[in-house]
Amino acid sequence: MGLDIVAFGKLHQVPEETKGSRHVFNMPAWPGRIGGLQPGYYVPVDPSQEIHFRAGSYGSYSHWRRQLCLMAVQVEPEIVWAAPDFFAIAPFIELINFSDCEGCIGPVTSHDLCGRFQEFPA
Repeated sequence: MGLDIVAFGKLHQVPEETKGSRHVFNMPAWPGRIGGLQPGYYVPVDPSQEIHFRAGSYGSYSHWRRQLCLMAVQVEPEIVWAAPDFFAIAPFIELINFSDCEGCIGPVTSHDLCGRFQEFPA
């Protein structure tokens, strides 16, 4: 088992599941992560702008997320997970406090994360 990541250029919402469509949904535990999209089914406007890659095992992703949390928030992720409201504005919270096995991150959240990665001191 591993963590697969799929990124798209522009998407077009379709009324129902069709061949090649992707299901975008809001996870109740992490509301707002799909910012910029409505729940439903989407197909890429230009399939050549779809990027799919395996990010490694769940274990290696968990290790990376732990290191991100320690660097950016300076606490273990379990502390963040136990008090998510307290850490709601922490850097990279959208990744630190998010599922490692399912879910969607929309364009607004992606844009915010991109900015944080560019600005965060190395």
